[in-house]
Amino acid sequence: TSWFKELPFTEWFRFIRDSPYLQDRSIAVPVLHYLSKQYKNLNTVHRSQVVSVLANLKCIPTQYEEAGRCMGYPRDTYFMEVSLFEDLPRVSGELKGVHKQFLQDLGVREQPDIKLV
Repeated sequence: TSWFKELPFTEWFRFIRDSPYLQDRSIAVPVLHYLSKQYKNLNTVHRSQVVSVLANLKCIPTQYEEAGRCMGYPRDTYFMEVSLFEDLPRVSGELKGVHKQFLQDLGVREQPDIKLV
């Protein structure tokens, strides 16, 4: 038998949420893919924890390459389909395959506020 065992989700997420890595694009992309796949199987408490942590981090990779704009808060980021304004930060193509409902629950927007228009 192996002396390795799978780390329970709660312990893994505690490590991830307490580290600065989620704001690093190279880490955030695979973590968001993993969380998206696990999200529908999480209980309500764990879902709430994931949303409350990620909603307040610049953890969404955007279409921008330059430092300072390449990662955005979910509430400030829009789905790729939103093309009303060119300068809106939109979810990077790297997140193709991440469930839309997961991103929506984090706060990614489908349309700009009417005040912006």
